[in-house]
Amino acid sequence: MRLLFVTTAFALLSSSACGGVPFVADNDAGSDGGTSRGGSNDGAPGASTGSLACGTAKCSLSTDVCCVYPARQPPPDFTYTCGNSCAPDPNAGGNPVTLGCTGASACATGQVCCIWSTGSAIAAACKAACIGNDAQLCDPSAAQPGCGGGQACSAVAIADWKLPPSFGTCGGKGN
Repeated sequence: MRLLFVTTAFALLSSSACGGVPFVADNDAGSDGGTSRGGSNDGAPGASTGSLACGTAKCSLSTDVCCVYPARQPPPDFTYTCGNSCAPDPNAGGNPVTLGCTGASACATGQVCCIWSTGSAIAAACKAACIGNDAQLCDPSAAQPGCGGGQACSAVAIADWKLPPSFGTCGGKGN
């Protein structure tokens, strides 16, 4: 088992022998949870701090992550599921993107949603700042997407992160 520690109290991601990526969030607000496979094409980023939009479902930030799978034979182009981990699914396009947040609005005050790649895995979680090759996730359709420094939220390079164009990164940063 290989462990990757994120330097905030909000995320602990690890890759287990079976390839799952467990996630622990430190946010007690709840939601209705749910699963959406083969749902809408547009993940609808920009959740509140209690739940995370995940396709047509709402994941509870206290217990779930949103797993975004690229489809092998679209449409739809992506499928979504809520769960406490994301495991590879050969029928849904292989390795999913593991989202513990989709934008700053899903994070505690003073935190932003950072996405990063560890080679074969892509994950996002709330952090104090996105550093190195991390990018800040945002909602390009939001009036206040949460990007600082005068950066625009752009979906121009979102395919680099294996996400649909309803997601964006501040400054359009790719992977």
